[in-house]
Amino acid sequence: MDLRTLKGTAASAMLALTFFGATAVSAATTTCSTAVAATLSPNMGCEVSTSSNQDSVSPNKPLTVNLDGFFGSTDWSFLNKQEIGEESPAAQGGTLNISSTLWSTYGRILAIFKDGKDTFLTGFLLNTDGTTFTYTSPFLRTGKSPKDVSHISFYGQGTPDGDTGGPSPVPLPAGLPMLASALGLAVFLRKRRSA
Repeated sequence: MDLRTLKGTAASAMLALTFFGATAVSAATTTCSTAVAATLSPNMGCEVSTSSNQDSVSPNKPLTVNLDGFFGSTDWSFLNKQEIGEESPAAQGGTLNISSTLWSTYGRILAIFKDGKDTFLTGFLLNTDGTTFTYTSPFLRTGKSPKDVSHISFYGQGTPDGDTGGPSPVPLPAGLPMLASALGLAVFLRKRRSA
């Protein structure tokens, strides 16, 4: 097999892996900016959705946080929702109190902040030893006051014995192993023909 054929085969394989890999991983969150991450203290991490501005907690629909894969997980359980209201002073900041009994049930607790139109859900992974957290609105705007928080939803995941679930495994597309086998066979047959 000549170098040109080998390069073409390798390029095809990379293109196929990139295509199949992109469809397998559909994370819909990104790490918050430093300024947004600092709006809740203390926290263990901050992510913002790249696609969702509504926080569906309906028992008839999949939870938005699971569809978006906040903090690499798709098995969050809805705990409760704290309505704030746009006219409330708490819409710009306040204190969150988490029951210490939640930490005896869950290994991780997620607080999702929602405003509404023209903002994306912002999630904070709460410190496991904390019960009181201070926040300001994470919906920052250049040259203006932050947008109001309309509500905060809480989710739990894992167990306190260390099984926090961690990132859910990303399934490989069914055709990926077959594609790899076919490409390997093509290289082998080309090698035999040229010999």
